[in-house]
Amino acid sequence: MSLTKDQKIATKQELAENLALTNLKIAEIAADLNTSEAKIERILNLKQNSLNDGWIFRNYLLKKVAEKGFTPVPPLTFSFHVGLFFSNPLLYTVHSSIAIPFLSLRKVV
Repeated sequence: MSLTKDQKIATKQELAENLALTNLKIAEIAADLNTSEAKIERILNLKQNSLNDGWIFRNYLLKKVAEKGFTPVPPLTFSFHVGLFFSNPLLYTVHSSIAIPFLSLRKVV
């Protein structure tokens, strides 16, 4: 399942707005997530092949926005994301090099 054109625009906007709220540079985020700046740019442009990377990045941004005392921009494509998440029979645990408590996804039985 892929995003529609409008969903892609909304998702890019959500990520960009939350990134702006963090006031972090791409290099800082890449270092925090133990990855490359190029990969962060691919995620921001929805060009990264792994769906997990987008979720890890989004949750990282939400955590950083909250740490700064701001309210994160709500998901602009929420109904799509929820539908995709709950319709997927293979829900698994996402591992990150940093501890993000709400990032862990458990397999639903």
